[in-house]
Amino acid sequence: LDFFDAKVSSEIGALPAGPVAFAAGIEHRRESISDRPDALITNGNVLGQGATGTEGRRNNTAGYVEFSIPAVRNVELQVAGRQDKYSDFGSAFSPKVGLKWTPDKSLMVRATASRGFRAPTLPENSRSSATFFTSVIDTLPTSPNFNQLVNIAGSFSGNPALKAERSRNYNAGFVWEPDRDFNIGVNWYKIRQNDVVTANGFQTIVSNPAQFPGQILRAADGTLVAVNDAYRNLAFTETSGVDIDLKKSFRTGWGKVTLSADYVYVASFKSQPAQGFDITDYVDSNGFQGGGIPRYRGRIGATLERDKWAVTLSRQENASWDQQNVAVPPANARVGSYVQADLFVSYDGLRNWRLFGSVQNLFDTQPPFDPQNGGTATTVQYDISQNDLRGRYVTIGARYTFK
Repeated sequence: LDFFDAKVSSEIGALPAGPVAFAAGIEHRRESISDRPDALITNGNVLGQGATGTEGRRNNTAGYVEFSIPAVRNVELQVAGRQDKYSDFGSAFSPKVGLKWTPDKSLMVRATASRGFRAPTLPENSRSSATFFTSVIDTLPTSPNFNQLVNIAGSFSGNPALKAERSRNYNAGFVWEPDRDFNIGVNWYKIRQNDVVTANGFQTIVSNPAQFPGQILRAADGTLVAVNDAYRNLAFTETSGVDIDLKKSFRTGWGKVTLSADYVYVASFKSQPAQGFDITDYVDSNGFQGGGIPRYRGRIGATLERDKWAVTLSRQENASWDQQNVAVPPANARVGSYVQADLFVSYDGLRNWRLFGSVQNLFDTQPPFDPQNGGTATTVQYDISQNDLRGRYVTIGARYTFK
């Protein structure tokens, strides 16, 4: 990876409501990748060993500009745009418009609309390949392993015909801070990604052979041997919801107490399971390829500050969701909610020193069982996208600042 960038920012003028701020920049990047597996592996002479292979290169040049304009008193307008040009898929323009209104010192209302894109990575859009072993449920009634978990060879390939992902992003909300001891923020968001780069998934291909001809290899007796998958552009992914954060402080005889909460409520998460399938809303389920989508998740906490000490006890949680991998009994069962407590302590009473310690997952809570996420006799089946298997985790440290 070789890159060059330059940027500039300044005030370029003034309006009756205040100065106009300006920023601009250019970037140039050159990427290349050469991943060549040994011939002994690609020829199948090493048993039980997968391999990856990628050859690709490209150039990317981009320019961007942004203005912050005090349109009228208490109203700020932000206008920005970015133009990207890639040598392997073309160009994309990403604009953004934002508005911030502060009717008084305690209230700020804001809204933003923007477009974005993500270029496929070199392994995604080059002539890349990967071979490995994976496990699926064989759903062919005439197979000797019908409805059983079988180990098969899997192969995965890049797709030079991929298009870039493009998105539309909207958010609006407010922050209210009537005094220094209380503030609340509420923000609504909606994000839509088109032409999402993903894969159909090996289990989906095996379960729907008529929709994926030529991608399944079976022995003469019907035994499942190998499955091929590839990157492709699916229809879209769209999600919306609300973020809420709250903080309140009190002065007590024990010291300063601060209560806080940060939560996200997911109203919808719609996507296409695989090519040719209907759009599905995955909120409150784990049917999405990326893992479970709980309806809500967040954290509440309490901090006590006294003299040079600070102690924080927090509780983070995510809601339960439906188990939608029907091939793994019990079908449609709920994956339980998860709650974790964390403790943080710091001391600033020594000159230039800060001592701190923490106990994360204070009660050594294990994540809830989720059979969709594989697992063997030596591994735990849980959703790695939402939970952590490390258990209780202790950290002790010190920081010295030179003055």
